[in-house]
Amino acid sequence: MIYNTKHGNDLLGIFDAVFSNMEDIWAMPSSANIYSCQFPPLNVYLNEKTKDLKFEFALAGFDKDEIGLEFEGDYLKLSVIPKTDTKEDDEFVLLQKGIKRSSIEKEFYVPNAKYLVDKIKVKFEGGILEVTIPAKDEIKPRKLLIK
Repeated sequence: MIYNTKHGNDLLGIFDAVFSNMEDIWAMPSSANIYSCQFPPLNVYLNEKTKDLKFEFALAGFDKDEIGLEFEGDYLKLSVIPKTDTKEDDEFVLLQKGIKRSSIEKEFYVPNAKYLVDKIKVKFEGGILEVTIPAKDEIKPRKLLIK
């Protein structure tokens, strides 16, 4: 498959160098939720110059202490465990419940051989969890001097 971009066909080579298979970035969903929508909504970015990865997860309505993030092997694991909040209001009766606050567990392939997982930067602001993972120098492009 050939992708034409503003950089010509070279972008596919960049992705192949960074990821053995682009689909590996997304962990396969379990059969229970294979037909459900992607939750939480997310964006994944690749910095074309530095090869750093950036994940953005939309987690509005969750507190920082409900969110867990860790690396295990070659996988970035996101977990969200909401506090059980069963507070009832004496003045109001719930007529419709549309805000779902269920637990979330997702895994994303981030090869340790290519990324500095110990230098990860994490920021949670405005309901967006931003995770930036710098690339190791071995995969960053280098200009060669021609003699």
